[in-house]
Order: sequence, then structure tokens, then C-alpha cells
Amino acid sequence: MLVATALVCGLLLQSAHAAEAVADRVERVLRLRADTNHGRTLYSQYCANCHGATALGDAAGTVPSLAGQRPNYLLKQVADVLENDRSVPEMHQLMGRWQFEDPQSLRDVVSWLAELAPNPRPGVGSGTQVAEGTRIYQADCAGCHGRFGEGDNPSYVPALRGQHYSYLRRQMAALATGHRTGMDGEGRQRLGRISLTQLDAVADYISRLPSERDAVPDGNPFAPGAQ
Repeated sequence: MLVATALVCGLLLQSAHAAEAVADRVERVLRLRADTNHGRTLYSQYCANCHGATALGDAAGTVPSLAGQRPNYLLKQVADVLENDRSVPEMHQLMGRWQFEDPQSLRDVVSWLAELAPNPRPGVGSGTQVAEGTRIYQADCAGCHGRFGEGDNPSYVPALRGQHYSYLRRQMAALATGHRTGMDGEGRQRLGRISLTQLDAVADYISRLPSERDAVPDGNPFAPGAQ
């Protein structure tokens, strides 16, 4: 129950019932050993139509890149949708077609996605304010998401490198304005203090972080370059 207890304590913005349900689902899935070959098959059948054959998403901003994402974060997001604590209409439709209720299938899919190489060419912004985005990200975001956008699996913090600018921009705005839950109060306050122009700058900077798997090992510094 340690995983469930820790996760419940961290989900301050969720109702107590939803937080407990999400944490219980996550704990049950994390007990299982992953079969990534099965995960690849399931992904191809049920997920590739929207997210792409190699899970690189859509640069237009409506479909995120999932390749190389932290598995615990992916698992929690699906659990949030299953427990109706996050509204993603397309995902709710998918749940009706495929039994995501099966913990083993969920474990297999998120584990396969985590093993993929991150998106090497995500969509980027204009590039006119990358320096400002660098400053804000390193000051206000790197403490949780990592200096290089690598995220943190045990803490359910998503990796941001390899993600599309447009998707980052939309989700950051939704979190800042309360239209999406799932971020702690401190993180939401930080986003709320950032102007729309600055959100653009941060999203653009993040989208330009090197996304090659060998370039972002935990704890290894590298120089983010602008494309």
C-alpha cells in the first residue's frame, strides 16, 4: 500500500475518492511484469491510428508524442481517464472499445511506449524567444521536470523532451487556468504567474531540447540546442 498512499498524498487537486481509485489502479498495474511484445501489438491495434505507428503524435498539437515517455506518468494519465478524473473524449471512446480495465494490458502498453526512442523532430515554435524560454524553464520548471526535460518516473513527473510545441503550449495553458487537473498547487501557481507570451517561449524551448535517448540519460548534462 506504500505506492498507493504516496500517490494519494500527491494528488492534492483530485477528490479523495478519485485519488484513491487512481492510486489503487496504479498500484495493481505496477505489481505486474511487463510483456512489451504484447504491448506493441495492443498499441498497433488500438492506439496507432491517433498517435502514429511509432507514437510520435501530431505536430498540430492535438495528439501528443508518447514515445519515450515515463511509464508511471503514462499509467497515471490512463488511470485518471478511466476514473473520470481527466476528460479526454477521444480516450473515453477508446476505453469503450478496448478493455483497459485489464491491468496486464495496461502495463504492457505503457512499458512498450517507454522503451521507444523519443520524438527526434517534434514540432517547434517560432524560435524568436528561446533565450527567454530557457531562463524561465530552468528557473521555474527544471526543479520538477529535470534540467533537460527528462521527468522523474518514481514521482510520476512526465518527460517533456521530444514533445510537440503546440501540444505543450495547449496543456500548459489548460493547467494554468484550471481547465486541466493533475498538477500540484505550487506548479499551478508558477504557471499562473507566467504570461501567455512567456508560455509560448517556454513551450518553444522545451520542444527544442535534444530528444535522442543517448542524449538525455538521468544526471548527464548536455547542451540543449535550438533548431
